[in-house]
Amino acid sequence: MDHIAIIFDMDGTILDTETPDYETWRDLYAAHGLDLPLDLWKQRIGVVYAALDHVFDPAAHFERLTGVALGTETRREQFERYLERCGLQDALPGVRELIESARQAGIPLAIASNSDLGWIERWLSHLGLREPFGCISTFEHVAHPKPAPDVYLNAAACLGVAPERCIAVEDSPVGMQAALAAGMRCVAVPNALTAHLPRPDGAALTLSSLADTSLEKLLALVGR
Repeated sequence: MDHIAIIFDMDGTILDTETPDYETWRDLYAAHGLDLPLDLWKQRIGVVYAALDHVFDPAAHFERLTGVALGTETRREQFERYLERCGLQDALPGVRELIESARQAGIPLAIASNSDLGWIERWLSHLGLREPFGCISTFEHVAHPKPAPDVYLNAAACLGVAPERCIAVEDSPVGMQAALAAGMRCVAVPNALTAHLPRPDGAALTLSSLADTSLEKLLALVGR
């Protein structure tokens, strides 16, 4: 049998770091009598903020609404609240079980993410899930972040598995576009926040949770 690999996105796929990010900013806005619409926030999901000049910036938007810039201490406290909320969560449903099944079956695993390496290492270590992943591919390792296919192609090359033999697990449309552009079978698992976003055509499977599937069902997507 040819090698098969599973490549996970990180944020919103293994750990829901996206909902706490929105919620902590929404709380900060509410403390100042302001609303933070989800439609605005959606523009941030799955992208590398520094790579694009049109991504919604909640701090800049706050300043436009109030005429007052958020101070360094306020920003620091907001970020600490965000980290605290992330840290209270476990991996998303079905994630641990799928990783363990793949490990037992000798299926190589990788991460392909638009986040930086330190962020990914932080949360994988926090969850006790760092060891199963043979490769971590981030926007720092490639010329173009998602929705370009680069991070996925880099992960596949690192594992030594052909892209068409890789299964990509994604929650965001940006990530799904990247996986599909890489020629991989894409499993779409939108979370509470990304479920609101329109998804590209072409996903091999769409799930409400990884708990709704099994390793065997995923491997069948590329043939065993």
